[in-house]
Amino acid sequence: MQNFVLKKLLFSIALIFGSSSSNADALIVIVNQGNPVASLSDAEVKRIFLGKMKRFPSGAKVKPTDYKKGKSLRSTFYQKVAKKSVKDVDNYWYRLVFTGKGVPPKAMSSAKDVINYVSENENAIGYIKESQLTSAVKKVLKIK
Repeated sequence: MQNFVLKKLLFSIALIFGSSSSNADALIVIVNQGNPVASLSDAEVKRIFLGKMKRFPSGAKVKPTDYKKGKSLRSTFYQKVAKKSVKDVDNYWYRLVFTGKGVPPKAMSSAKDVINYVSENENAIGYIKESQLTSAVKKVLKIK
């Protein structure tokens, strides 16, 4: 009986610590500290990163930033936000660019580059892991 209780206690502890570390690696959407936007919905973020929403709710022109092809964070982001594979997103942007109807988000190499770009551009928006959040930017959405 004691062995069962001990196993149950260890399992509970593992769940608690496991969930807190996964929260630290959750994806978040960030904007410049000076941006008046306090929060965005999943739908608004999806529309921004697919080029369908070109202005923040405040009316300011939005400047999205993305990651270069091959970055796993990019794949995770589009699966969770747009419910699309990276291949589908790339094909979507190819069609828009080819027809002259859109320009994809500016591509960055790292989270540090995304944070720097967003912190230097008041209307920029990007995404990073929550554990990478700094005071240079602010979180407007935690992606589930």
